[in-house]
Amino acid sequence: MEARRTIDDLVGLQEIDLEIRSIESRLHGGAAEVASLREKVGELEARHERVAAELKKAEASVREFDRLAESALVTLKRLEKRSAAVANMQQHFAARSELNAARKNLRKAEDRQLDAMQEVETARATLAVVDAARNAASETRDSRGAEVEEMRLDLESKLEACGSNRKSQAARLGGAALQMYEAARGAGGQRPALTELGADGECLSCFTAIPRLLLAKIVTRDQLATCEACGTVLVPNLRERMSGEAVAARRA
Repeated sequence: MEARRTIDDLVGLQEIDLEIRSIESRLHGGAAEVASLREKVGELEARHERVAAELKKAEASVREFDRLAESALVTLKRLEKRSAAVANMQQHFAARSELNAARKNLRKAEDRQLDAMQEVETARATLAVVDAARNAASETRDSRGAEVEEMRLDLESKLEACGSNRKSQAARLGGAALQMYEAARGAGGQRPALTELGADGECLSCFTAIPRLLLAKIVTRDQLATCEACGTVLVPNLRERMSGEAVAARRA
C-alpha cells in the first residue's frame, strides 16, 4: 500500500514538473518571438539608412551632372558662335573638330544626368517600400510585444504557484523515492522521470524488457522500481493516471 501511495505522489510531482516545463517553454517561445520581431525592425531600420544614403548620393550626382551638362552646353554655344567667323578651311576643320568634341561631351553629361535621375527615382521608390515595411513591422512588434508581456506576467504567476506546489509535493515524498525521481529526470531535469510499461512488459522509454518477477511486483504496485537500462521509474497505466494537460506537456 505504501508503494501505491508513493507512486501516486510521484505521478502528481511529475504532472507539476511537466506543467513547469510547459510554462518555461512558452515563456522562452514568447521571448524568442519578441526578439525576432525586434531584430526584423532593426534590419529594416538599417536598410532604411542604407537606401537613404544611396538616395542622398544619387541626388548629389544629379546636381553634379546638371552643372556638367550646363557647362558643356555653354562651351558648345561658344564654339558654334566662334565657328561662324572662321576665315579659311584650316580654321573650319579645327572648329568642326572642337564642335564634335563639345557635342560628344554634352551628350555624355546628359546621359549621366539621366542615369543619376533614374537612380534617384529608384532609391525613392525603394525607400517608400522599406519605410512601409518598417512601419508595419514596428506596429507588429509593439502590439505583439504587449500581448507577450501580458502572457509573461500570467505565466510567471503560474510558474510561481507551480514552484510552491512542487515544494509541497516533494516534501510529501521525501527520502529515497524523491532521490530516485530526481535521478531519473537526468541532468537539468529535462526528461520525464516516470515512464509507462508497454503491453509486453517493456519500458516505453527505452523499450528494454523488464524481468518477469519484477514486472509482476510493479504491475500490482507492490514495489517501486526503475528501468535498469535507462533509469526511469516504471509506472503501470501511467497515462490513465495523468491529466490531459500533463499528457500533452509530456509529449511536447
